[in-house]
Amino acid sequence: MDEVKLDFDTEITLYRLIQEGLNNIRRHADAARVAVSLVVSFPNIILRIEDNGKGFDVENRLEAAFNERRMGIRSMEERVSLLNGKMTIVSRPTRGTKILVELPFGRKNRE
Repeated sequence: MDEVKLDFDTEITLYRLIQEGLNNIRRHADAARVAVSLVVSFPNIILRIEDNGKGFDVENRLEAAFNERRMGIRSMEERVSLLNGKMTIVSRPTRGTKILVELPFGRKNRE
């Protein structure tokens, strides 16, 4: 990432995604370990947030979040979609959670 110059929208989106991901882990996961990685792999910027917490049923949680109008994961998905990205959540009870975000990134953004 040292040679990468990001536009403001991408920078703030990545910051907010990491912030919300860590906040969700703090509130819900009961995790002892968290790993955050951010890399450029043309044509994408890849953000990965992983924990070893209690995990959850993704499909049920997303449906409940929508019905309850909770904003955590929904706001993350919305931010990603505004930049034409893709977000994947993999989680199982007692197995932790992995959030993978791929945001498009062009050569014009390199110094």
